[in-house]
Amino acid sequence: MSEEGDTVLVMSYDLHFLRRKPGESWEDALEAREESDEECTPVDVDVWDRVVPRVRGVLGVISVLENPPVWEIYHESTGIQVSFCEGQWDLSVPYWTHGEDAAGLVDKLRAVAKVIEQETGLDCYDPQLEQPLSEILHADTTASVAMFNQAAEMFNRR
Repeated sequence: MSEEGDTVLVMSYDLHFLRRKPGESWEDALEAREESDEECTPVDVDVWDRVVPRVRGVLGVISVLENPPVWEIYHESTGIQVSFCEGQWDLSVPYWTHGEDAAGLVDKLRAVAKVIEQETGLDCYDPQLEQPLSEILHADTTASVAMFNQAAEMFNRR
């Protein structure tokens, strides 16, 4: 991430996975996640062993890094990265694409997010759209693609 005046350029589209307490807002859950000073929770190896082949089923050929406390899945052609680090699951993809290519990428990103939700029991939150994945229509990639298009426009200006 780099800063220029008041503008912050984010280099990737990120999704976070949280467990909200009953009645807790998404904002409070995200804040608690960032401020968590609990010891690093190790990955549940059984969950990891279910996530990896399911992500491979969505993306195809992937690289897997298992170097506790860092666990990662990386898909080279899209840049999609699943990570479990410091007790937290995250999913990200660089803003490499735009238009129809970005729409296909968003579909893959959301499919991987669903795998993580199903296997971990956590809820996926999209901070770019400020919504949980469960409230975003799967077929509607318009808002997400607009983020990719906006990033592509900013990068082309440089």
